[in-house]
Amino acid sequence: MKKNFNLDNKIKKNLNIVHVITRPDSGGAEFLVRKLSSYLFKKGFNVTTIYFYNPSKVHLKNYEYCLNLSGPRDLRAIWLIRKRLINLIQKKKTIVHSHLTSVLYFLPIASFGLKTINFYTEHNTYNRRRNFFFLKPIEKYIYSKYNKIICISKGTKQKLHEWLGDKFYKKNILTIPNGSRLFNIINRKKINPKKIRLVSIGSLSNQKGFDIAIRTIFLLKDKIQRYTIIGEGNQKDKLANLALKLGIRHKILLTGYVKNIKPYLANADMGLVPSRWEGFGLVSIEMLSTGLPLICSNVIGLREVVSKCRSVELVRPESPKALARGILKTIKLNENVRKNKIALNARKHSKKFDIKYFCEKYANLYVKTALM
Repeated sequence: MKKNFNLDNKIKKNLNIVHVITRPDSGGAEFLVRKLSSYLFKKGFNVTTIYFYNPSKVHLKNYEYCLNLSGPRDLRAIWLIRKRLINLIQKKKTIVHSHLTSVLYFLPIASFGLKTINFYTEHNTYNRRRNFFFLKPIEKYIYSKYNKIICISKGTKQKLHEWLGDKFYKKNILTIPNGSRLFNIINRKKINPKKIRLVSIGSLSNQKGFDIAIRTIFLLKDKIQRYTIIGEGNQKDKLANLALKLGIRHKILLTGYVKNIKPYLANADMGLVPSRWEGFGLVSIEMLSTGLPLICSNVIGLREVVSKCRSVELVRPESPKALARGILKTIKLNENVRKNKIALNARKHSKKFDIKYFCEKYANLYVKTALM
């Protein structure tokens, strides 16, 4: 890939890049925005990252700015973002890069009449808005106000095209796959097929399908020692109650938010990604980078990221029985194939998604846009 580290300082000096997202923590989109902003700042770009609120009181860098609002849907964000953009624009070309639903809707209003170049990243293959057909013309209008729409996978792009249904938008939509942080490979002990340790990472939401995984643990309870779910979300009590109802609460560990996930990955034999839908599946790459074999839902977006990895077993989504079969198949694979070969295959695949390549692609896109 062509690197562009020695960019003309004049281009950088006369270009503002503004990222807008609701908060600095919580999920994959937030993580990537912070990583990309940090990369751009270190490369000498004029970068500003705006958050609506900061519920976890994350320490912000000097190029990060919090509006101190009440939440992601606070309408005051429109006026406050506009004020910030007016101060930034001056005589500089300004790219405003939006992320997630609230910002998608707010930015066209906030930037109305201003000379900004508006980008939006589509982070998922599905959202609840697409359940309401009457929203389609509104969404078409909103998306038309963006100069470029970047999709994190081909599956995300395909689903967006299906929703918008107009060839006009194809001119403005491109795909830049997500990048991921990579951990060091972990030398794990040989799997005990009667004491399997499983791990999942993600928000405790319907999308991530952890209820499906808990039902799978019930089916395989004699073989499972522990299933650890790392993350926060509004389904935490629901998941705990489901495990209690099934009589396997003692096997399920709900850790909540964890800053350092590496010890949990080191103490796992396999990773589960049982998502109902997934735009990319960032955690799958993080887990693979440690050499951990995975069982993943065969859903668009996720499968294009992991399907070519021989250390991943894809299974029918939303099926505890299919997920159980995938776990049993992976146990058998680990008995018949050298453990280090599985780990090395996983590690090799993860390197394709190193976050530095992701950041370079965006930097080149911003510069190319500035030269137009």
